[in-house]
Amino acid sequence: MKHENNPCLGCDCNDPDMGCTMPSVDRSYACPLESDPEETYTKPEEYKELYENIISLPNCNTCGIKGLCNFCVKPGQVSRFNCPLWVKPKEERS
Repeated sequence: MKHENNPCLGCDCNDPDMGCTMPSVDRSYACPLESDPEETYTKPEEYKELYENIISLPNCNTCGIKGLCNFCVKPGQVSRFNCPLWVKPKEERS
């Protein structure tokens, strides 16, 4: 049976019975095995493509049956996007 080397065994915060005893607050910056917290967060620029894709999709405000649809949002509610019930407005159909 092959045993894997545990990199925590050489750490001062490792207890043979309890394992890692470093508080989670400190672990994010003091533990060499943890990734840099800034690397794990997505930067706002990375959401730009997703945002532009979502705003280009058809929504309740551009629907041809806006007033007749039971799922149409009321003022103040969040508009549905990419709705399967979406219909092209009359002026765009012809």
